[in-house]
Amino acid sequence: MKYTSYLLLEFQSKPQRWMPVRLLVYVGLLYQHLIRARKLTSNQLLPPVFPLVLYNGDRPWNYSTQLSDCIALPPGSPLKDWQPNIQYYLLEENRYKNKRVQTITGYLFQFENCFDYNVMNGVIRELDQYLCSPEQASLRRAFAIWISKVLAPSKGLSLTDVNTEDLSEVKDMLAERVKQWEKGEAKGFEKGECTLLKRQLEKRFGPLPGWAIEKLKTAD
Repeated sequence: MKYTSYLLLEFQSKPQRWMPVRLLVYVGLLYQHLIRARKLTSNQLLPPVFPLVLYNGDRPWNYSTQLSDCIALPPGSPLKDWQPNIQYYLLEENRYKNKRVQTITGYLFQFENCFDYNVMNGVIRELDQYLCSPEQASLRRAFAIWISKVLAPSKGLSLTDVNTEDLSEVKDMLAERVKQWEKGEAKGFEKGECTLLKRQLEKRFGPLPGWAIEKLKTAD
């Protein structure tokens, strides 16, 4: 029997006391969306969600990971059974000196600290090879959607016209976007140099004749 589950991923650079409340809201909104879109499980139930908080701050995370610890209830209160509850799994990056190389959490650490497009694309290539077995299909899909919908846009790259559920396609499209971005950046740099040189010449010699401006536009 095929089961569907969701990974709820939250990145934090500072400890957050009310994180259980935030995640409870996220899960509630997800469930509302699934109900309205009629995307329940085969037996018409809601799918399970695994809330994961990835923390890369320097201070220890000293807050509880359970919502029940955030609610003021006296011992033995009859209201205890009627309170909402959620618990998240906390991953503190500074607890792992080697950053857990070649593990799922290790790849998350690399993505979170990646500020170079080519490096990010290299991490995706490694992840694509790492998640190659059929048993990891759902995890590949989760990563593909997260990279295309969350990670890439947060880094300034838009992955349109791509199957967001196919990790290999996301990888290839990201590589193409990086090439386009680098080409556009080079052209923009050349254009900026041309404009600057034109201003310097005009400041020294006055308005330039048309032939000189054309020379500047075609110069390497």
